[in-house]
Amino acid sequence: MIKNSTEATRLFDSGFFLNEQELRRMIDVISEQFEKVVGKSQIRFRYKTKIFNGLVVESDSLEFVLKSENIGSSKILELEIRAFTDTTSDEILVSFNDTFSGKNFEEKAIKYSIKSENRDWALIGSSLLDDRLNKISKPYVWDNIIGKIPMLIMSIVMIIMFSYMSSIPSGYNDNSTHRLLEAIQKKIHLKEHIDTLSTIIEIEKSKLPKNKTSILDSNFKYLGWLMGLAMILLVASDYVKSFFKKFFPSRIFYWGDYIESYDKMIKRRNIILGFVFITIVVSVVINLLSNFLWEKITG
Repeated sequence: MIKNSTEATRLFDSGFFLNEQELRRMIDVISEQFEKVVGKSQIRFRYKTKIFNGLVVESDSLEFVLKSENIGSSKILELEIRAFTDTTSDEILVSFNDTFSGKNFEEKAIKYSIKSENRDWALIGSSLLDDRLNKISKPYVWDNIIGKIPMLIMSIVMIIMFSYMSSIPSGYNDNSTHRLLEAIQKKIHLKEHIDTLSTIIEIEKSKLPKNKTSILDSNFKYLGWLMGLAMILLVASDYVKSFFKKFFPSRIFYWGDYIESYDKMIKRRNIILGFVFITIVVSVVINLLSNFLWEKITG
């Protein structure tokens, strides 16, 4: 007899903030779903963690996971929760991945799969997990920005360079030529004598900008500075990414020693952002005040 099988899977394109309270609630949701088909004593959980130093640790105890140090070389990069029974083929698998910690390259932060011969049981379990995980997940705007920093810098630099190159004088002075042509037209209108050769020479001279050589030299000098700035920005992009990864984490296992580390980081981040904000405000106010006073003095 062929057995029917249903599998429900989902990948969450977001970060997460998983603390002990939310983790226990999710375990309770999974347990309650299994209790609909088997007794509580028959439900088994298996927890697998991958940590920063490369070790993979498996345990049947949730308390063992929550008592882990979770900092430094022992920082958790991945947590996999597998719920199953010995009497049925039902299984629920949920995993959380800290993609941006440097040693793990999973594309999605959260994913789950539910397998069962009972279609309704699998669909209901999927709906319950969706509700629970949607409360744990969090947007990861900074992660998207981090991945695009080098391309963003290159795009800005290229736009500036092309705009700057287009502003270099092409050798044609519209205003001088226009004024000269108006003067010639006026002479023709008044039927004054015009030296054709001298007029042609004057028109051609009017098309050339004054000090052309020095202007071009100045342009190329500034272009060199711009290219140097572009190289500096590209090199510094790794440091910028490191800054955002450190001060704007989006995939967080909030338990163990990481709680104190995370809270201190948030305080430092707020101080830095507050200092930057105050500096910008003060600079703007001083600039506006200077302009106001200058207008009063010169006006």
